[in-house]
Amino acid sequence: QARRWQTQAARALRLALVILFAAGCGGREQITQRTYEPGERHEVYVFSRKDQFPEGATFDPNSRSFFAGSLANGDITRITLDGAETTFATRSAATGESTLGMAVDAKNRRLWVCSLRDATSKAGVVTAFDIDAGVPVYTAKLSELRENASCNDIAVDQLGAAFVTDRENAAIYRLVTSGESPTIWSSHPLLAPGTIGSNGIAITSDGGTMLLTQYKPARLLRIAVA
Repeated sequence: QARRWQTQAARALRLALVILFAAGCGGREQITQRTYEPGERHEVYVFSRKDQFPEGATFDPNSRSFFAGSLANGDITRITLDGAETTFATRSAATGESTLGMAVDAKNRRLWVCSLRDATSKAGVVTAFDIDAGVPVYTAKLSELRENASCNDIAVDQLGAAFVTDRENAAIYRLVTSGESPTIWSSHPLLAPGTIGSNGIAITSDGGTMLLTQYKPARLLRIAVA
């Protein structure tokens, strides 16, 4: 089974378009489409703003666009494969909001974004955008599920449901845009945070397994989805 994961990972690395996001001003290399071998260096894109400080990024295969957030101002930037940069969504810097993990649901044309409304309370908010229209279509305040709920990263399953990690609490949240109420999908004791809890999250291509990383102490959790 571990060998199967390694094979899937190697295949994904060969096919994926990976971009290294660097904060700061300067020239930028054009993003090109090609096949890479694992470990090979890829093109670099330098943001036009010095205060971008991206924490999360994702790729939409339909529009062939990258999306990146910002810890500093919460804006979401869109970069096409020819290197064109535009602001996809603007957040209010006055609120101290930061955008973190994000994920694309290409089938349903949704961009899911995790953000922090307040840097002090670390209150988590999840927003789903219509990728083609560039407007928010769904927002959930995680504090309505549990007090002091935060968020860090997002993964979307084959049915379009979003699963969100919480670095401050032992919780994974499940959200959908169809009108169903958000839920605490799991509160297993292994999700309990140390210094910093759950961070990255991914769902395998067959939809049966969730992989979740915890920051400190460093751990990788394997969770059965169904």
